[in-house]
Amino acid sequence: MPSSKIHRLLGRQLKKFFGDSFSVPVKWRGFIDAVNSAYHESDMDRNMLERSLELSSQELLQTNSEMRAIFEAVPDIFFRIDASGKILDCKAGSTTPDLFISRSNMIGRAIDDIPVASVASLFRKAVLDVRQTKAPVTIEYSLWRRQTEFFYEARWIPVEEDQIVIVIRNITDRKFAENALRKSEEYYRELTANSSDVLYVVDKTGIIQYASPSVERVTGYRPDELIGKNSLSLIAPADHAKAVLDFRQALATRDVSIPNSFRLLHKNGTEMIMEGLGKNLLHHPVIAGFVMNVRDVTERRKTQDALQKREQQYRQLAEMAHDLIIAVDLDFKITFVNKAVLSLSGGLDLVGSSLLDFTPTHLHAMQWEIMKKRQEGYDEMLSFEYELVLPGGEMKIFDIRGTLITENDQPSGVLFIARDATQRRRAEEALQESEKKYRLLTEKMTDIVWTADMNLRTTYVTPSIYPVLGFTQEERMEQTVDEQFTPESLVRVMDALAREFPRDEQGNADPDRKATLVLEYYHKDGSTRWMETVMSGLRDDQGKLTGLHGVSRDITERKKTEEKLRQSEELYTRLVDTMPDVIVRTDLAGNILFVNDYAFQINGYRRDEIEGQNILRFIAPEDHQSAVEDLMHMMEGNIVPHEYNLLAKDGRKIPFEINGNVLRNEEGVPFGVVVVGRNLSERKQSEGIIRKSEERYRTIFESTATANMILAEDTTILMANNNFALLSGYSKQEIEGKLSWTMFVHPDDLERMISYHLARRMHGGSAPASYEFRFLNRAGEIKEMFISVAVIPGTRENIVSLVDLTERKQLETQLLQAQKMESVGRLAGGVAHDFNNMLSVIIGNTEMAMNKMRPSEPLYKTLQDVLNAGLRSADLTRQLLAFARQQTISPKILDLNDTLAGMLKMLQRLIGENIDLGWHPGHNLWQVKIDPSQVDQLLANLAVNARDAIHQSGRITIETSNVICDDVYCADRPECVPGDYVMLAVSDNGYGMSKETLTMIFEPFFTTNKEGQGTGLGLATVYGIVKQNNGFINVYSEPGVGTTFKIYLPRNTEHDDAPEDKKIETDLPGGNETILIVEDEITVLSLTQAMLEALGYNVLAAGNKDLAFHLVQNHAGAIDLLLTDIVMPDINGKELAERMAHLKPGMKCLYMSGYTADVIARQGILEEGIHFISKPFSLRDLANKIRAVLEA
Repeated sequence: MPSSKIHRLLGRQLKKFFGDSFSVPVKWRGFIDAVNSAYHESDMDRNMLERSLELSSQELLQTNSEMRAIFEAVPDIFFRIDASGKILDCKAGSTTPDLFISRSNMIGRAIDDIPVASVASLFRKAVLDVRQTKAPVTIEYSLWRRQTEFFYEARWIPVEEDQIVIVIRNITDRKFAENALRKSEEYYRELTANSSDVLYVVDKTGIIQYASPSVERVTGYRPDELIGKNSLSLIAPADHAKAVLDFRQALATRDVSIPNSFRLLHKNGTEMIMEGLGKNLLHHPVIAGFVMNVRDVTERRKTQDALQKREQQYRQLAEMAHDLIIAVDLDFKITFVNKAVLSLSGGLDLVGSSLLDFTPTHLHAMQWEIMKKRQEGYDEMLSFEYELVLPGGEMKIFDIRGTLITENDQPSGVLFIARDATQRRRAEEALQESEKKYRLLTEKMTDIVWTADMNLRTTYVTPSIYPVLGFTQEERMEQTVDEQFTPESLVRVMDALAREFPRDEQGNADPDRKATLVLEYYHKDGSTRWMETVMSGLRDDQGKLTGLHGVSRDITERKKTEEKLRQSEELYTRLVDTMPDVIVRTDLAGNILFVNDYAFQINGYRRDEIEGQNILRFIAPEDHQSAVEDLMHMMEGNIVPHEYNLLAKDGRKIPFEINGNVLRNEEGVPFGVVVVGRNLSERKQSEGIIRKSEERYRTIFESTATANMILAEDTTILMANNNFALLSGYSKQEIEGKLSWTMFVHPDDLERMISYHLARRMHGGSAPASYEFRFLNRAGEIKEMFISVAVIPGTRENIVSLVDLTERKQLETQLLQAQKMESVGRLAGGVAHDFNNMLSVIIGNTEMAMNKMRPSEPLYKTLQDVLNAGLRSADLTRQLLAFARQQTISPKILDLNDTLAGMLKMLQRLIGENIDLGWHPGHNLWQVKIDPSQVDQLLANLAVNARDAIHQSGRITIETSNVICDDVYCADRPECVPGDYVMLAVSDNGYGMSKETLTMIFEPFFTTNKEGQGTGLGLATVYGIVKQNNGFINVYSEPGVGTTFKIYLPRNTEHDDAPEDKKIETDLPGGNETILIVEDEITVLSLTQAMLEALGYNVLAAGNKDLAFHLVQNHAGAIDLLLTDIVMPDINGKELAERMAHLKPGMKCLYMSGYTADVIARQGILEEGIHFISKPFSLRDLANKIRAVLEA
């Protein structure tokens, strides 16, 4: 019995079906507990509403109650917090039990006090995001509770007065329910579609109410052609009398399987002999009919007739049978087996062997039972079921029947016939599950369902009429139509029929159309009740209208509450309009009374185009039936999310997840519905989930992009899709039912995965549902995989999906390497900038000192060494800037073949005579745009790198070619952009490199040379130059074979400019113009001032912008040149120059910097017309650059 007290309404139903002294079967107790709880919860909800209404003496309290009804319709948790994060109000959601502490303990506390640290940190961040953006924020997170992971979605919505509404939704149960339902449907439909037997149900008059899909394969008739026909019309005329007699006898029994045999007329006119079992279930509340399970035994009957004629024909026909046939003598020695037995045993010759060596002892006991029955005068065939596991691992259920073989009226042996009953067993289990669903629907029905003839005389009405209108079923069927309706409602009914009947006669109307009317019915006590009635037509096989069918719902109390609801709308509209969901309130007829603003944003309608319309107008036609059924479930208190397609004004179908709740008055009577819809468009697009109908079940398994398989409890792979076959290297025939999944697991991962497999069956949710592991295919290749595992509901089997992560892991590694190089580049650029400032002081002061002494002086040689070291250090910083893509360059359009050809002699000297240099220029090579000096750096560094990899003698090859990189080539190369490229390859046959070395070769200061040999910046410089010119580089190397560097530079599409004339400088040029220097580094400022004064210039020096502006404003004469640093603390060089130009028009500008990644130089490439000198610079470099700018 249920754990709590039986509700009076449930108790009445149980007594009705099981009698006064009822005892609930064990297998139904869980279901009865759930129904009993639903009844008690319904009473609690109704009592709560009644108490609330009693206390609501003022309109404000009534409005508050109605607003709460809106929130109760949303199966979520709500928090309302103020600007400081203090909780002002909260509501626990029906789908998120025990997630938070009670409401009374939460009010007034900070949101940070939520007892889960990870959730609290997410909530704090969300509060900050909402305050900053003033826009809704959505976060997702999961929590482990009771060894199960639950998933939640939280929305943060800003409202007026700096308050925030938090809505938390639990989506875990919905996903589990969807998976369970999908699996249940798959089993049910597979069983009914593939059954070899015919299952049909007839009512007490013999009219067929249901026929299984297999009926078409057996009889030629489709199920829809048989439903509604008298079953006697399908039986051969000669068997009519026997069929009528058998049917009458069957009606006198209950719950007893009755064998039957008759001749059936096939659709093509031929006769078929049918045999099966029937059971009288007319008393059953769901099936309410006589159930027949028959199969075509025509051939078997013919075989039996032939067996009576000759023994040889008997053996031949037995060999043809699909059933297993075995004959044994009285000692259980096998005397005959048919081909089906041979096929099942793998061709093993069983004749002469003992049957007890191959089968259970059931058969031995069955033999003596048969002989005993024979002695007692009974000659019927005994039967039992036996589960057999085939060699491939598949389990079959056989229906084994045995009969005595006699010779001269004496027993000589036993004949056993085994038939595959697997599908029949599964169909019976599916039927039992269906019974539970239909029983629940019947018990919960509260509406009045009725039928009437064309004279509007009631022909049937459900028992629910009594609690609603006070009439019994018999009393209602005796009433005339004017005794049922008030005069006004009767006129409304007649007007509606007067409109619809002519449309039906004209034949241009939808035969399935429905009409909804709100009518006033008479109650037996003399009062009236308002009923919402949905009517449709009843039709015969020819589609002719024969009557009406309707569902009527009591909406009397709804009319009393509608006015109150309208008054409350203004109060809660602002809140619901801020929610990112569609919120709709309707009456019980589905007429829309209110929609929030979000609905207009989504569907494109105006408010006056929606309100007042029926909600079905905005739901896709294919979802209408589901919507009506869901409304019935809501009326029963079952709130289950469902997906619909809503129709936008432009015709688009927008997928929504719909939740709803019924609004009830103080008596608990429903008067309206609140529907909350969440837009699933983005989720559908991101997940790529497109649900189709039943034909996709196997297609989805086969065509999904993942590798899928279904596993037995013993780890055998029962089913695998094509993707898994391709991944494993085996065919599906080699895999299914033969191989274990453990053979595809890397040995280091096997123990962990087996423990998960066992835990999933012993402890349920203790094993992770998804994780990563290493997969071994037939060739022994290792692949990184992501596995998702779920237990198929109701079985011990697992469904597994595999996603190959190998390529993604490789791409992630490449991306991390690129990000690492970018970070190192930024660091190198910053170091070079600071280092250049110091080198400017060292080189400049050294040159100034050397100019003031004679070369013969002892200190001159020391200063020369200092200068040389400074210049080498400056070269080192230039290499760092090249790697960081911040080197100042002047790109030119050039033919790479011409440039490389001019370098070959230099390269040969560089690598030495013991190494051959091969040159293979590409034909009609495209032009590229690059600084020629950078080409020198590329070739020199790559040649030296190749030389160092060759021991004594070898060969270096340089080649060029045109390359087109398409989308496919660039798909797994993040640095590649599809387009035309010029490829420069440098190859050697040296030592080669390992994979570990390849990952580090472009890092600054990494080298494989001995200590003291090289700086480790050669390949880093190559990498920086290629990146600075928007190219990319690939390296191919194998230890002991050699290495190839392939550089891809973008093809140039610009026109070539005329080459600039170069002047050869001799003496240091100087002048007497006035130059303003602005530099925040005091040492660099002093040095530069001294250098310019030594060249004869008038110098104004400023260490910051304020002093610079002061000097300009107070200098009476002209200032010919502004020499300014680019990167300064309080202003950048470009802004300074632009502001100075207003004060001193005509003043020219020369920029200087040791770090060029700024607003003036884009990636280090000088813009047209801008003058720049890179620090550190020599006295000669500065003198030449100053004159060039002043004379330009």
